[in-house]
Amino acid sequence: GATWAQTTLSATMQEVYAVAWNGSRFCALGYNTGTGTVGVVHRQATGAWSAWVAVSGAAYNSKLTAITWTGGAWVAVGENGKAWYTTSSTPSSGWTEVSTYTGVANDILGIASDGSVTVACCSDGGAGDGRITHTEDPTAASAWTVVTLPNIVANINTCFCAAHDNAGRWVFGQDEGYVAVTDNLTTFTSYLIDSDASDIGAICHTGKHYVALSTSSSQAAIYVSKDGITWVGLQNPSATNVKAINAESFCYVAGQIGSDKALFRSGSLL
Repeated sequence: GATWAQTTLSATMQEVYAVAWNGSRFCALGYNTGTGTVGVVHRQATGAWSAWVAVSGAAYNSKLTAITWTGGAWVAVGENGKAWYTTSSTPSSGWTEVSTYTGVANDILGIASDGSVTVACCSDGGAGDGRITHTEDPTAASAWTVVTLPNIVANINTCFCAAHDNAGRWVFGQDEGYVAVTDNLTTFTSYLIDSDASDIGAICHTGKHYVALSTSSSQAAIYVSKDGITWVGLQNPSATNVKAINAESFCYVAGQIGSDKALFRSGSLL
């Protein structure tokens, strides 16, 4: 994580919410202040980013803040359990709204998929606990199962993000520098990444390591783990307001330099 390269996403994307990868294409979710719409730009592993693509019907107050590829669809989620999806791999068209997911009246802050099960992360909605909801069909509102994470640590009441490895382990970012780890989406154990860390707002798996971001308005703190339990802090990119992370053979972080929105890439995590 010592060397980061900056890439401009789009002149029309003023806020970057999330970045996802489907094996051949990146998709960045964000907001266009000029048109007042939520939308995406996308590109292959190399080459230029596409023109702005508005997510039909998703205005700024929809607050779509997370996106993933499920193996058959791009799914973007956000406020009040709302979601949009498209089965177009590009994803330039065909965005369709899904009605509020059953049992999820609060905001969905993160989403991830292992190609079979899709897991969404929720705020507590005033209930005082973090929640996840999972399904084998993210295009159907009625197919979701809600699971309440154990409130092991005081004030840990939000689940921000999720990532999984190839062995079936899931790791969820929580408040105050904590993560919750599970191998079955039923039994969870919480671990503290760093007592000085803020909320773990973004997390991914590179194929070898978990990478987590402790998000803040000043600068991101980056942590790496082989098992999701023991973590090592790394040098940070010089970015503020970091909101997104994704990885394949490289690690990508979406953030801000001054007034510019940018994507940073590192090929040397450890």
